[in-house]
Amino acid sequence: MSKSFSVLRSKLFESLGVLDKYTCYDSNVTVDKDYSLTIDGHKLEENFESLEEAKTYARRYVENQKLLEDINTTVPEEKVANYIRQFHNVDKITDTLIESYIEYLRDTTKNLESLSYSIKNMIELMNYLGR
Repeated sequence: MSKSFSVLRSKLFESLGVLDKYTCYDSNVTVDKDYSLTIDGHKLEENFESLEEAKTYARRYVENQKLLEDINTTVPEEKVANYIRQFHNVDKITDTLIESYIEYLRDTTKNLESLSYSIKNMIELMNYLGR
């Protein structure tokens, strides 16, 4: 019976133009035939060359989004203060310092996503130029 379900699933995906659809950390991920990604109903602008590349990016994207959610909602200021003490030699930790550190983490995540996209574009250009 499981084989017939997988055949039915494959045919349904094919008719919808979908290569794969799965859940990653409670987020719904769809990889279309052109290797584009839709995560929780939001279509990403990035394009990929393979299913594995798209899945790897989706996993990292969802992990980063969950990290931002954790920072925004569930990580108490005391926990952030402990992280700051652990990695930096700071005598007095103020609310301003904690807010700055959280903003730094958000910016770092955005910059890493941007860098990943830039590197991918450079590789595509080098492949196009035949290097």
